[in-house]
Amino acid sequence: MNFQKTKSLVVYFSRQGKNIISSGDIIDLPVGNAEVVAQMIQEATGSDSFRIEAVNPYPEDYRETYRCRGGSLQSMTHWQEI
Repeated sequence: MNFQKTKSLVVYFSRQGKNIISSGDIIDLPVGNAEVVAQMIQEATGSDSFRIEAVNPYPEDYRETYRCRGGSLQSMTHWQEI
C-alpha cells in the first residue's frame, strides 16, 4: 500500500519520564515508548501525528504512577481520562 498518496494520522498516548524497561529497571526516558513507536510509524508512512494528553498527567515517579493505575499493569479499569 502506498501511504504517500493517502492521508493518515498516527495518534498515540505516551508517558515520558520514569519508565520501566525490559530488565525491570526504572530509568528516565526523554521520550516515552509509545512515542518512539509512533515516530517510527510516522517516518515509514509519511503520516502526520497527534499526541493524546491526559486531563490529569501521571505523577513523575513511576511507582506512584503504577499505584495510580490500581497497582496492576494488566488492570484496564484505571485508565486516565483524555
